[in-house]
Amino acid sequence: MFVLTVDQRGSRRDVDRVGDIIDDMADRRLLRPFERTAGDEIQAVTDDPALLVLVALELIRREHWSVGIGIGPVEQPLPRQTRAGRGPAFEAARIAVERAKRAPARIAVEQAPADSSRDELAADVDAAFTLLGTIVTRQTKDGREAIALMDSGLTQVSAAAHLGITKQAMSKRLLTAGWHAELAGRRLAERLLVRLQPRLLTLAPVQTRRHSRGLEYMVVLALIALAVAAAAPAVAAALGPLSRGRLEVPEWASSVVALPALGVAALASTERPRSPVSLSGRRLSCAYLPPPRPVHRWYLPPSRSLVANRTGARHRTPDLFAADV
Repeated sequence: MFVLTVDQRGSRRDVDRVGDIIDDMADRRLLRPFERTAGDEIQAVTDDPALLVLVALELIRREHWSVGIGIGPVEQPLPRQTRAGRGPAFEAARIAVERAKRAPARIAVEQAPADSSRDELAADVDAAFTLLGTIVTRQTKDGREAIALMDSGLTQVSAAAHLGITKQAMSKRLLTAGWHAELAGRRLAERLLVRLQPRLLTLAPVQTRRHSRGLEYMVVLALIALAVAAAAPAVAAALGPLSRGRLEVPEWASSVVALPALGVAALASTERPRSPVSLSGRRLSCAYLPPPRPVHRWYLPPSRSLVANRTGARHRTPDLFAADV
């Protein structure tokens, strides 16, 4: 995720320009639009590398802003208000904007959290934006006007006609403004950001992770209790008369009674129950209900032995053993 923290330069000697920049950036497809955070500072969030490059360069062209870009994870879900966001990317953007105030290109990039495996890539992103910022800050008003027309999708001939100049004059303006170098720098910055972005993660709120499993347990236990209470009358009617002080029940009734306990065991422990009727090493028992009969299952041991088939030939076949589960 990319967080933009932008601070107005020389705000004590200048008018407040925050309202104008927020209105001008309102049509950008940002995840969270620019909002005033404190004083003359604004903040926005995006996950689009191409849009990040265009917005950052537009801010530099206005000559009144220091641009800090923070790259890293953010806590999800993002709040509706940009200034309420939290996460390492917001902290990195804060560090970047402080460094941008002293940078000649008026832009800086920081990545978080600290990760040596991507420090070099993050440094390349910072270098690319520094080169772009240097090109943009040296452009004249005429050069920026010509580049703006080219960015809108016009050809050089159409842009020259719009400005009332010849095609040759338009080409000279773009050359002087370093338009071709800027385009190459944009593509470089976008590719570096795309390479860095897949490694970024999002952080979920700690409280949500801490209490979600306990809530699941409570919901499942409540559903099991409701199911048992609802089925109790029907089960009692189907059990039949008493015999010698104990209920005579079919074999399937024991399995039905054991199912809720198996569900509790599966949630309470990460290990699977050792048998259909065991929980934490103990046999399950129920009043008036006999324990279920052992079930014979066949399994194949790794060893093999020689046995004779019907024709008398001898060949290797697996041994079969019967075991109580």
